[in-house]
Amino acid sequence: LFLRQLPRSPSAAPCPRTALAAMAPMKRAMKASGEVKRAKKADPVAEHCAAVVSAIGELPEKVVPETARDMLASLAESSLQTPAGQRHQYQAQVADMVAQALQDFDRYLSAAVGEDRAKVDNVYGDREARREALAKASERVKDLEEAKEQKEETLKACMEARRIKKRELDEAMEAQAEANSTVAGTLKAVEKVKCALQALDMLKGDCADTKAGRHALKLVMDAGKPFKVDGSLLESLVNVMKKEPAARGGFDDIVLQNTQEALTKLLDEFNAILATSEAPRAERAAATAAAQDALFTADAAVKDAKHALHQAGQELREGEAAVDSAKEFLSNWLFDSKVVMDAYDERVRELDGFRKDAAASFAVLKDLPEGGLKHPEEDTAGGNVEGGEAAPTEAPSA
Repeated sequence: LFLRQLPRSPSAAPCPRTALAAMAPMKRAMKASGEVKRAKKADPVAEHCAAVVSAIGELPEKVVPETARDMLASLAESSLQTPAGQRHQYQAQVADMVAQALQDFDRYLSAAVGEDRAKVDNVYGDREARREALAKASERVKDLEEAKEQKEETLKACMEARRIKKRELDEAMEAQAEANSTVAGTLKAVEKVKCALQALDMLKGDCADTKAGRHALKLVMDAGKPFKVDGSLLESLVNVMKKEPAARGGFDDIVLQNTQEALTKLLDEFNAILATSEAPRAERAAATAAAQDALFTADAAVKDAKHALHQAGQELREGEAAVDSAKEFLSNWLFDSKVVMDAYDERVRELDGFRKDAAASFAVLKDLPEGGLKHPEEDTAGGNVEGGEAAPTEAPSA
């Protein structure tokens, strides 16, 4: 109003170039606004097809094999974009196969939701099961501890029994050695007299002047002197042995005969001593053998007891490890329950998203009218898609 009241003057007229420059931004803004209004709108049919094809491409192997899934995805778009009334029978069959695949996937997801829901409903039952498992593991450890203690007592008893058997064997061997020592001298004497008799037989055909004769005479003397053979008889034997066998007379033969009889008598006496000690020595040898067998048995029992104790210790360690695992499993219950609940929520969202996206899009495309679909912005009914319905709560039917 103030500007309108000012007097106009020729000098106040605006410059034509300045006015054109000021108008240029306004024209560009109006042109850009017109371009926005004329931007091409997205094709709702293509959007629905893309949702269905994407869902088919993500179907698990348990629902549709990979090769069939790829084939179905490649055929679905061209078949579903064609209006229902214009579809070739092959395209209609593709649409039916898509419907069947989506139904199968819906059942698959619904079953998974049911399984996860059952897990959610059982979280407190799972906690009780974990507590029971811990209680059973703890009780088993007590039994294993008792079993290990019994094995330890068994090992102690076996080792004590072995100690006794070892002592009995030592005593039996000592008794046997004592019995043998009493006849050891007799045995040596028997051997010495036998050697003397053999030497005397040789001297009957030889004399003491030869090396062999001298050795034989020495064997006879070594056996006769210690065992109290008549000294005069032995001296006479020495004189006889100096003669050649052919030069010996009747007296010389008597000396040889008496010496042989004396040595034979000694041998008989020694054998009689051995005969009287044979039974006690055999009895003590048998006792030693029995004690040795008993010790072997005791050693085997100790070995078995040690093995049993080792096994019991191993089982106890495994039982204690099971208790530790059960404790940790119980302490993880809250975290595991959250994992189960989160998995259930995720599965529910997956099923709900599938039904609202791919299933709902197929419900629209299944009976696609001729002329396609109107864009939601062009729908005067406020968001309903022409020829379609709202997102279904169940899987599409073929």
